[in-house]
Amino acid sequence: MNYKVGDVVLWSRGTGRGYYGVVLETEMRPGLPASPPWKWVKVKFTVPLPPELQDGWFRCDHLNCIHGHHEMYRIQTAMSESEKMKAK
Repeated sequence: MNYKVGDVVLWSRGTGRGYYGVVLETEMRPGLPASPPWKWVKVKFTVPLPPELQDGWFRCDHLNCIHGHHEMYRIQTAMSESEKMKAK
């Protein structure tokens, strides 16, 4: 994924709660020997964080880029469909 400064992202490890933030910077960092470099993203979070998670640099594999209007449309569509199903 190509992260750009100003992108809205969701940080999560898959099973826990997600945290929203904004990309401040990106950079490539060396990986382990015999593996490609990793893209790292500096994030300013916009929601309260637990003590073990602070603003800073995160590897791209824990971030999802959120495309605001498109995501809101998809969520609204799913919510409408859910209400239709509940009404049956």
